[in-house]
Amino acid sequence: MDWLKLNKVKSKKCFEEMNKNNNFNPSCDESYDELRKDVLNEFHQTLKELEIGVSDIKNKAYDVDYIFGIKLYKLLTFKYQISENEAGDDDIWRYIQLKVCPEIIKYRYEISEDRYYKKPRRMWLETLWWYIYLAWKDDEKTTKKILKDNTTDTILNIIDRTGTYGYRKDLFNEILYKKFLYNVTDRDQFRRIMTLNTMKLQVIDPYLVNGGLEKYVEELFIESGVELNKLRKS
Repeated sequence: MDWLKLNKVKSKKCFEEMNKNNNFNPSCDESYDELRKDVLNEFHQTLKELEIGVSDIKNKAYDVDYIFGIKLYKLLTFKYQISENEAGDDDIWRYIQLKVCPEIIKYRYEISEDRYYKKPRRMWLETLWWYIYLAWKDDEKTTKKILKDNTTDTILNIIDRTGTYGYRKDLFNEILYKKFLYNVTDRDQFRRIMTLNTMKLQVIDPYLVNGGLEKYVEELFIESGVELNKLRKS
């Protein structure tokens, strides 16, 4: 796929024109026609799976996020072969969000500059792709099971924790898996885990901990008050 880009200045102009005219219809290059069709199909398949309409999305926000997120991740990664470097280019996402499928961002967030183009770690489709990328465990079924009981707050706590050199995929993957395994559902507790991780990374390399990455993450949970004997039964 030859990914087109839209910089922040042009994105602002595009967004303001759409908002002024109340016209959130796409205006993408014809090379994106198939991608648009595929994205919309996955989006509407998500609503069908949840048995909701577009007016119900806010009430089912996280369910839409993680189910559609998995579909979007599979589509862009396996069919359109977007690379990690390309997925890290905000201008590629700005083009997709403003030119290819602007209406679905409006369904999810109404008129939000941050979610369309303004803030890199707030643009909806970009956020979903990275959330699933960091959580992906073997296959779709396993990943879906791991993410099912999370919330939109979980997404923020993951996506907002990028470091100087980007995301540590293996580390975040293990944290999300352990969150599922230890049945951590309290938002404040998970926030404590992520905050503690950020602090520890300033002085500790998880791979150098005795027991490796898995032990490092296990100790994060223990120090944050998680009882490891309360393993998820299913």
